Order: sequence, then structure tokens, then C-alpha cells
Amino acid sequence: MNTKRGLFAVSVAAAAWVLFTSTVTASEELDRAKDLYRSAAYDEALTVLDALPTAAATELREAREYRVFCLVALDRKDDAKKVIAELVTSDPMYAMSENEASPRVRTMFTEVRKALLPAIAQRSYADAKALFDAKDPRAAAAFDRVLVLLRDPDVAGNQTLADLATIASGFRDLSKALASVPPPAAAAPVAAAPAPPVPNPEPSVLLLMLTAGGGLYARLRKRGTSV
Repeated sequence: MNTKRGLFAVSVAAAAWVLFTSTVTASEELDRAKDLYRSAAYDEALTVLDALPTAAATELREAREYRVFCLVALDRKDDAKKVIAELVTSDPMYAMSENEASPRVRTMFTEVRKALLPAIAQRSYADAKALFDAKDPRAAAAFDRVLVLLRDPDVAGNQTLADLATIASGFRDLSKALASVPPPAAAAPVAAAPAPPVPNPEPSVLLLMLTAGGGLYARLRKRGTSV
């Protein structure tokens, strides 16, 4: 029993160590890829980025950014656009830093983002409408996100989305109005009506019944009928 417990403890410790070292390695490897990019070793930087261990969301976004930088520097435009699409799809409001991205990269990013945002806005509206139909209280916030997307300069002039902004605004206001209405109070239970009392026969009725019964008894005795 003690041996099994010891093995289990060692296994848990080993798993924790692997998790810890992999997290550290992801951060360190990302830094190494950045250094390789800055030294113009683009292919080597891509190799490091492609082998990057599982990383946190922030590190994953940075890894994609530097993958774009390297691909553009190597003139692999189609591959760079695919990675930009991943960045925009995962976070439609993401914007590349002017300090990090070159004008060439930012121009490509803007072109890809403009092409993707209309479909993303329509999909976001469909998701918000589904929440509204399900009477989900998160619907109002979802419509707010749709409106933020539709006000973005990259899609603000898109005529195909003009009506969508009006519809989304109406559903947003309706969602907020419905959320502010308190739920109806529960109805108080209705008490069952008491059963009416059974009336006691009047004394005259009892006397009549006894008299009639006695006469019937006498007649039956006279006829010899057993009672």
C-alpha cells in the first residue's frame, strides 16, 4: 500500500513539473523566436514558432503576430494572410501595433480584416439573436458587441450592413427593456372551499319515518312475513 502511494505521489509531482516546465518553455521559446526575427533569421524563427508548446492566449496571439512578421518578410503572402485571418477571427477588434508591425504588414492586415469583418458581424448578430430568442439575459451585451463591430471604420461604409445596424440596435434596446421588467409575482394558492354541512332531519320528519316504519312492520307481522 505504501509503495502504491509513493508511486502515485511521484506521478503527480512529475505531471506538475512537466506542466510547469512546459509553460516556462513556451514563454522562453517565444522570446527566442522574437530574437531570431529581430536578427532577420526568419526561417529559424518560424521553426521555433511552429514547435511552440501549448501557450496562454496572450502568448498564442504574440506567436501568431511574429509568424505573420516572418512570413511577410519571406514574401509568403498567402500564408501570412491565413495567419492574419486566424488573428481576426479569434478577436475581431484586434489591431496590430504600429510599433511592432511594419507598414507593409499593417496594410496586409487591414485588407484581410476588411474582407472578414462583414461575415464576422453577421455571424455575431446571428449568435446574439439566438440568445434573444432563448430569453438569455446576455443578449443585450451580445447586440452591443455587434454594434461595436458595425461602427468599426473598416466596415462603417459597407452598405450591405446598414440595415443590420438598425435591426441590431432595435433588438439591443428591446433586450434591455425586457431585462428590466421584474418577473410576475407568484399567485397565492387558493384555499379549497369547505364542504357544506349535512342538514339534520327535522323532528317532524323523524316522527313520520318512525310512524311509517311501525305501520309497515305491523302489516308484515299480520301477513306472517318474517322480518
